[in-house]
Amino acid sequence: MAITNHERVGKALDLLKEGLYPFVERELQAQYGKYWITTVTAHWSHDLVWPEDADAPHLDIALILRVMWDQWNDVFRKTLGHADRSCLRLRELRAEDTSNMACSARSTTSSRSSSSL
Repeated sequence: MAITNHERVGKALDLLKEGLYPFVERELQAQYGKYWITTVTAHWSHDLVWPEDADAPHLDIALILRVMWDQWNDVFRKTLGHADRSCLRLRELRAEDTSNMACSARSTTSSRSSSSL
């Protein structure tokens, strides 16, 4: 059975998370120490999900990219270049995609409403 594009993208994001998390953790731990997660997420409006008996919260790829974006000047700029920062735009695509889907749904609903008049 053929793999769908959704499955391909999901797998790519899982691999990105798997490869990126150790680097992010190492760099942030070097900057902020053992409790880096508390420091970098202190200003976030939502609490993180901490699995029972875990040393760190569950961070999906969107949260990892957000941490990198938020900590760019203080941490990641020292080891990564401008081109690498451009890759962090991935975090914006999810919001844009969700926004575009909402706009499409509204325009579809609007055109159906006006065609029934």
